[in-house]
Amino acid sequence: MQYVVYYDGSCRLCEWIKSLLCALDRGRRIYWIPYQALSNLPKDITVEDMERNVLLEIRKNSSSDSVYYRGFYAFRKLSMTLMPLWPLALILLVPGVDLLGAKVYDWVSRHRKSLCGP
Repeated sequence: MQYVVYYDGSCRLCEWIKSLLCALDRGRRIYWIPYQALSNLPKDITVEDMERNVLLEIRKNSSSDSVYYRGFYAFRKLSMTLMPLWPLALILLVPGVDLLGAKVYDWVSRHRKSLCGP
């Protein structure tokens, strides 16, 4: 399997989180691509989707077998992929945590430029 994360390369918070997760990715299994560098967007994904949410693509055998996770759900899936984050993943998998987690993610996403500067 291949993990590809599409993120906002112009966002300081996004870049900081990417750096942190890269440091935890000892096996270098996750590829990070700023959505601004894409010439073609993934199928059924809009620029608005990319501006609003980080997008995790898990490629199984080919790009036609890809599964996508957005926002909080992408982060939760990444936490299950990176061994140092497994304790956090256990919390994020508790029933109901996703409802709060998605709301927190959406709020941070909407305010990320003001939280960390342009």
